[in-house]
Amino acid sequence: MKNSILRAISNVADFGDTDIFPFPVENFILFDKKEEVANYLVEKDKDFEQFIIDFPPSNYGTLAPVGYTGFRWATQIDPLWNVYFLGLVLEVAEKIEEARIPVEDQIVFSYRFNSDKKSSSLFRRDIGWKEFLQSSVSAAKDHSFVISCDISEFYPRLNHHRLDNALRQLGTGEHVRSKIMGFLSNFSETYSFGLPVGGPASRILAELTLNQIDRLLRSKNI
Repeated sequence: MKNSILRAISNVADFGDTDIFPFPVENFILFDKKEEVANYLVEKDKDFEQFIIDFPPSNYGTLAPVGYTGFRWATQIDPLWNVYFLGLVLEVAEKIEEARIPVEDQIVFSYRFNSDKKSSSLFRRDIGWKEFLQSSVSAAKDHSFVISCDISEFYPRLNHHRLDNALRQLGTGEHVRSKIMGFLSNFSETYSFGLPVGGPASRILAELTLNQIDRLLRSKNI
């Protein structure tokens, strides 16, 4: 667990806690005191149930612009809880990536986990939006029609039960799964829906829940 928390700290210190909000001042502490923060969170992890009661996660939510005319609800989590939550997700991130359609199949181009534990960057840089566009243009040359769709309000509406089942199917271990779901239940006002928008932990969990759809589409040759 400590190695995952240390990598989470390095990621936040180097890239920020979200891709939306300004960096909180606590990021300087994460950069300067990595070992101290990691040791503190590892100790708190031993009694997660009491930790979440004594120090319940807080977050700041607000509208953030999307494009020129749209908005979405985004979340900035308390810095310590943000690092802890990311550390928990990193404990299962490799298994999530292994369960997905392989990169080599050139089908799924969304966030792909970087398994290099020495890197503070959590996602591969050799596959993404650019490669998706290139593959789409190439595939379109051989077809008469192209279908484009978007999942409206995906992060806020993601069902916790579905995510919980996906984590159970991974065989990640009860101790990690229950803490991830415990944190999300505390975060969500409905206690059954929603991922925080803006941070890498949510992106990794979102890809897990979409994996079943990806595989279903591939099985139908779509």
